[in-house]
Order: sequence, then C-alpha cells, then structure tokens
Amino acid sequence: MQPKPLPREDQLVTMVSVREGNIYVTSANALVVKESTIALRIDASLNPPPEFQRAQPVTILYTGGDRVLRLKAVVRERIDEMRLTVEPVGDVKEGDRRDYRRVDMEAGLQVRPITESDADARTALLAAEPNEDALPTQSVNISGSGLQWHASEGMEDATFVLLHIRLEGDGGGSIPAIGQIVRCVPSDDGHLTAVRFVDISEAAQDRIVHAVFAKFFQSDAARDLTDLDSP
Repeated sequence: MQPKPLPREDQLVTMVSVREGNIYVTSANALVVKESTIALRIDASLNPPPEFQRAQPVTILYTGGDRVLRLKAVVRERIDEMRLTVEPVGDVKEGDRRDYRRVDMEAGLQVRPITESDADARTALLAAEPNEDALPTQSVNISGSGLQWHASEGMEDATFVLLHIRLEGDGGGSIPAIGQIVRCVPSDDGHLTAVRFVDISEAAQDRIVHAVFAKFFQSDAARDLTDLDSP
C-alpha cells in the first residue's frame, strides 16, 4: 500500500491546536517538507499566531487528491514569530472528502452568468479582477466542491457562472471560480440556488477548505477529529 502524501511545499495547511481547553485554528504555508520535519510559515493576516511551545501537539489538515488528510505532529522549534518546524508523530490519516464537510457562514458573493462554452475561454475569465465593493455579504452554505445561497433572481440549471467569493476568516482577497448551477428553486427569500465548482485552482480550493474547517473548529464538536489528546 502506498503511503499517503505529506503536504506539498508551499501548500496552504490548517493547523489545529489546543491550549487550556481552547481550540486554535491557524493557517500556514508549508515551506520545507521532509518525512522527519516540516517547516511552516504562519499566516497571521487576520489573527496573531498562537504561542506555540516546544513539544506541543498539533494536527495538520490539508488536501490530497479528493480527500482532506490529517497528520499528527508536535512542535519541534519556534524559529521566529512567523516560522516554526514540526515533527510528524504518526501516519497520515485519511479524513473527509474535501467536498464533504459543509458549513454555513457569511461571505461576500458576486455571481455573473456567462455564455462561454469553451473550457479555455471560461478559465480566462478567472483572471478578471472583481469589484471588491460589489461583493455583498450574505449567508452561504459552502464546501470545497460548491456553495448554496439565496439569489434574488432565478437561473436555469446547467448555467455557467463566474463567481467571486470573499470568505469570512480569509484575508487573501476574493476567490474566483467557475461554477455550474445544479439547482435553483423558488423560496421565501428569493431562489435557493446551488452551484458546483467546475473550474477552480487548487490553491483557491485549499483556501475554501481551510475556511470551512476554521468555521467548523469553532465548535467543540470538532475536537474528536483532531486527536490532540492522544499524542
């Protein structure tokens, strides 16, 4: 059986730690990845990094293929305020499908139907800069594979749309994606609309997965997924 992969270098990962009964969720980029040591740069664009201590247990979550993978580790060295190394202490475990866990959150959302039928033409649209002031905040239900929201106007199933999503708890600007409408039904609040992503970069999908897990880990119900209490 092939071992499950460690994080890719420069991949965005989610670090989950517990101190004094509180769960902390931190995003980081993997700088150097070896079997014995992983060097990480903490993303502190929204929140200051936790006070990681030597030998402190952490759980690292990251995407691999169509799964969210889970790796238990301990802090080996705090290099400076933004960088640290961790040492894996177990095998990589396979978690949820990256599109399985869904959460409700507030997000800025801009949706524009598009008529481009060619995949390359649709992909070119992802480079367009959105008007960040035109991303009204609303409640969405989101996962790594798509999202659902209440739209003011209905759209036909299978319509392609250009999405720009600004996520709660993500400081990297709006996320572009091409989606396809899979459901649009009238509701009391307009039209309950669901879209699946058909063209989204791996880095953008990692950001969505991280935001979903960050929201999920605000609940103590998430503790069982981290295995932090059993080094």
